[in-house]
Formats: sequence, structure tokens, C-alpha cells
Amino acid sequence: MKRLGLVVLWLTFGTSALRLSDSVLDLHLTDEQLLQLSLHPNQAAIDDCVAQDLDLAQRGFNMQLNMPQNLNFLNATTLWGMIGAFIKDADSLVTVCQARQMFYDTLRTEYDSCMDPSYLINSGGAPVNTAMLYVHMMRHLEFMCGGGFGVYTDDMDCFLKNDNDPSLDPCFQTFNQTIHQDYNQLCPAVNTYMNCMNDGYVKLCGNVAGWTMCEYERVGYAWNCPGLRCYLTQN
Repeated sequence: MKRLGLVVLWLTFGTSALRLSDSVLDLHLTDEQLLQLSLHPNQAAIDDCVAQDLDLAQRGFNMQLNMPQNLNFLNATTLWGMIGAFIKDADSLVTVCQARQMFYDTLRTEYDSCMDPSYLINSGGAPVNTAMLYVHMMRHLEFMCGGGFGVYTDDMDCFLKNDNDPSLDPCFQTFNQTIHQDYNQLCPAVNTYMNCMNDGYVKLCGNVAGWTMCEYERVGYAWNCPGLRCYLTQN
């Protein structure tokens, strides 16, 4: 897709329709800062996610996409990169979405608990930024494979064409600068970033595309900033 919301590790894969970035990996914050930034340990999630079930779900997901079976949430960057390389058009996105549905169906009532960074860090032993990237990745797939599928695929050609458009760079730059200055301002910074991406893509691809990109960013942060909303530009 494009600049994956947390903050930005740019991963470009040839003609892939999914441009990946995760700001957390570029912020160079300490684990202590990252914990203050985003995590309030959720004991229910830690207790409710069964490690064996998450492993089974991940292996099934990997098998569907012909990815190495040993990759899991500890390899979030590699997983995101391989998924990004896989998605080049609507048909390949459908394949990823089928794998994602199998992942969800395996976990079912455990899904939200297993997708909580608290579990991945406290029980899974994941570094903070890795846990955040993994959750961000799965929540983005949730949107792309759910309510966002139609609107994303409708504008996929435009997203791909304009993925490197320099007019979008200030959105990330402002976001990154804000978080560097005060990492407790994550949610206001995300709100500004979402709206900036909306405005940028409205100009590049139209009103619906602007909403799609705003919502794509929002869902990645919804677990930490639940009050954020995207609105369709009217003109």
C-alpha cells in the first residue's frame, strides 16, 4: 500500500502495490520511551492469548503465502516485507486476505488478545518496536481485507502511481518531528498525520482515496488512539 503508519521504515519492493513504512523503527526511541508512548500492560490480553494457537495461526498464514514457516511476530519486519512484495494487484491482495481470514479463524476469540502489544512483549518476548510493528501490520490487513478492500482496490492504480509523490513527504516529516519533541503527543500527531494524508491523496487520487489513506493510517493506531476518526471530504 504505502507509508504504513507507525512512523517510517521505508521498504520498497519493485512494482509492489504496497509501500511499507513504520515510524517506530525510525524514531530511535529507547524501549522505555516506547513503553511510555504506547503501552499500558493489559493483563487480560496476556492471560487470554495462547502461544500455541498464535503459532498455529501464523504458520497457516505463512503456508498460504509460501513464506517460511518459522517466521512469526518476532520477525515482523521480514513478514511485512514479504507481504508487501506479494501484493501487486487485486488478485494477489485477495490471496493475502484469504490467508489473513484463516489466521483470524484460527484464533477467533483470542484474536484481539494476541494482537495486543502487551501480550507480544510480556509473554512473547518481543522488543517493543517489533511488537508494535506486528500489531500495526495485522490491523492494516484487517482494514485492507475488510471494509477498505473495495475502496483500496478501486484506486490501487493511483496509489501505486503516486506512492513516491514528494507532496506526501511533509506529512511524515511533521509527524516524526512532533514525536521526537514529545513522544507523549502520539495521538494528536497521528490525527494531524491522518488528515495530511487525506488531503494529499484527495489531490492526487480523489476524495474517496483520501479517506482510504486516512483510515488506513487510523486503524494502525486505533489500539492506542481509539478516538481518532476519518471523514470523507465533500466538495
